[in-house]
Amino acid sequence: MTLSFSSGKTSDIMLEPWCVDYPAILGNYAHIGVKKLEDVNPSDIPTSGYLKDDSMQIQIGHVYINRNSDGSYTAFVVVGHEKIGECNHRIVLRYKTLS
Repeated sequence: MTLSFSSGKTSDIMLEPWCVDYPAILGNYAHIGVKKLEDVNPSDIPTSGYLKDDSMQIQIGHVYINRNSDGSYTAFVVVGHEKIGECNHRIVLRYKTLS
């Protein structure tokens, strides 16, 4: 599954259907820790530490900031995860546009 936070046609993140216990997201994002999404603001945007063409296992309740394909930024947090098959996951994200 792909998700576009930006106004372009390019996907900003992709949820990987890997055969792992925890979901992985492929994108250009940085982990900023455990925080309430409502409390994230543009001053939290990291200047470095973004993954490129790589993925990491994401954790529920942790906030990640994605550098979108159009140069904007979106904060997202995983609020739910359920492994529904050997290689399938149901993931619930909340997100907030920062710029």
